[in-house]
Amino acid sequence: MDKRDEKRTAWLRHQTECAGMGLKEIRHRQPALWVWLYRHDREWLVSNQVTRRRRLNRKQPAMPSASFAGVFLSNERPVRSSAAGREPLPSAYQTRLAYGMNQYLFDRATQAFGGAGKAAQLPARREVFIARRLESAISVLAENEMTMDVASVAREARLRISTVLSYQREGAR
Repeated sequence: MDKRDEKRTAWLRHQTECAGMGLKEIRHRQPALWVWLYRHDREWLVSNQVTRRRRLNRKQPAMPSASFAGVFLSNERPVRSSAAGREPLPSAYQTRLAYGMNQYLFDRATQAFGGAGKAAQLPARREVFIARRLESAISVLAENEMTMDVASVAREARLRISTVLSYQREGAR
């Protein structure tokens, strides 16, 4: 009991000497004392420590420029369409590539604009994307009078055969 009381008073004295410092700094100035109290009298130590200081984030994030906002919010062109007019994969990744942005900038832009612009529509439903791709592929194959087997349709739609088969199975239900 005497050793415990001695350590407690030493800790309280040490805290008053280090007034204005953070918890981590105080602890690192007397590591042996802190470790002893932590091991043998943790409940008391936790209740008698300096409260943690909250760090203030003083730097405000920069807002996107007006010209960037105008382009981002008013872009009506379909993003990353192929030369043949094939519909692009409706994902945030494809939209980000179409704008030529890195992930950080794209996240900041969608956050700043509340998901407005192209990001408001993303990600679209996968089934809609597959249906549009298959419809386009089937019409191209019919125009060119080519075979309509699963492999040909999948190749023309730029989809995996397994994706086309699972879509057909789900559609048949």
